[in-house]
Amino acid sequence: MALTRAWRRERDDLLRGVSGGMLVGVPLLYTMEIWWRGSELGPGLMALMVVITLVPVTGLIATTGFRRTRDRGALQVGMDVLDAMALATVCVFAAVLVVGAIHLGGPLHLMAGTVVAELAPFAIGVALASVVFASGDDGDDGGGGGGGHSVDAGSTPSTGGDERPLNRTIADLGGTVVGAAIVGLSIAPTDEVPMLAAGRTPLGLLAIVGFSLIISYVIVFEAGFGQQDARTTHQGLFQHPVTETVASYLVALVVAAVMLAFFGRIRFDDPLRLLADHVVVLGFPACVGGAAGRLAV
Repeated sequence: MALTRAWRRERDDLLRGVSGGMLVGVPLLYTMEIWWRGSELGPGLMALMVVITLVPVTGLIATTGFRRTRDRGALQVGMDVLDAMALATVCVFAAVLVVGAIHLGGPLHLMAGTVVAELAPFAIGVALASVVFASGDDGDDGGGGGGGHSVDAGSTPSTGGDERPLNRTIADLGGTVVGAAIVGLSIAPTDEVPMLAAGRTPLGLLAIVGFSLIISYVIVFEAGFGQQDARTTHQGLFQHPVTETVASYLVALVVAAVMLAFFGRIRFDDPLRLLADHVVVLGFPACVGGAAGRLAV
């Protein structure tokens, strides 16, 4: 039982770190100047950028903690910094690969440079995850899993079934719209979306859709942010975790399409393939923003 609890706590910490990295890093991902600069980096500059990134990450972890534990010894901080940097690297690599900023089989130094250039915001997001997106039951190392999965005996979630289902549904969809719009508005007018969309294959589009759904689900229902236990008891039209994730993703796609049309990037009478390419590409950051919006409500 103790081992199972420890593994669950470790899983929750890692998922929370990945989610924090995505929430902070994805809005800054669609910047071609960073990709181009990254592709020009030599080994020395890459190493320097990693060292520079280590400074704020180490400071954040030493003061706020990457894991939900009271152990702030030098050894634990050092291990957590390495874990945070490794998680951030995985997040960046997965994100830039899925959106098409890098391609498997390309020159290794180009892929490495792009990942290093995008690393800092993801790493800071990982380091901040446990405090910025903390839930009400966070605190020590002796909890039942650290990720908000346990509820005290005899207690009921604070937003239980007495809330009107329609109100809960409207709140979640409204949070999705606001979060998707906030993130998407800074990306929709740029050239990154059509540039990335131009190189997408049908399989590539499906990869973005699947990745968006997984990240959204993890952020809202697995990372332990906010009142996660209460979210699983909400009553509403789409309140099952899977249906809520899918419905919110569809809303994020609609928001992405409206923003692209507003800025003249698409027309609704364009060929379906062109519409799908652009909307799905912008739908990824819009979906992440929508997940953040749902956490806020």
